[in-house]
Amino acid sequence: MIGIQKSPIQHHFSESISGASTIRCFNQEIRFLSKCFRVIDDYSRVTFHNTATMERLCVRINFLFNLVFFILLFVLVHLPRASIV
Repeated sequence: MIGIQKSPIQHHFSESISGASTIRCFNQEIRFLSKCFRVIDDYSRVTFHNTATMERLCVRINFLFNLVFFILLFVLVHLPRASIV
């Protein structure tokens, strides 16, 4: 999904480099900048959601790991000493 959103940015940038004199000649800087900001915002939106999803997954995995670790420690503390050694 991120690659799909990145290609319009690259395409717009490459087309703008080749047509920079035409953009300036016809006073289309505002239109160029609005399109540039729009494609960057679309890319940033997808990247933000991807990053937020990965962070949420990391927090959930960390919580489950800590819960299992706590349960194992609790069991080890309450086992009789003879069964541990």
